[in-house]
Amino acid sequence: MLNDWELRQLAGIEEELSSDKHLGRVLSSSTGIGLACSRVRRHFYPAGFLAGAVAYMGLVMGDAQRGTVGWAVLVLLLVWIFLEVRATGLRGFLLRAMQGASSSYRRE
Repeated sequence: MLNDWELRQLAGIEEELSSDKHLGRVLSSSTGIGLACSRVRRHFYPAGFLAGAVAYMGLVMGDAQRGTVGWAVLVLLLVWIFLEVRATGLRGFLLRAMQGASSSYRRE
């Protein structure tokens, strides 16, 4: 049960939100294609750029620097885990890891 003042305030807020073009673009991009693109960006950019840099470094150095490439891969994995934990939180990261581990046992 809203009084007249509250109804007017809500109508004003609704009018402001409906006239906000940027908000409309953000909300309309939540389609299947938009969500798929954001998923690809989220998974590629942190790990993909680092993996590309390590691959380039490995190709440039050759066989003599295998230890350096090994350390770089280790750092890559640690940075990836750090970014995933920062993005999803420790609990979310562990839950997803456990779900992935349990689903890999079910595939027979």
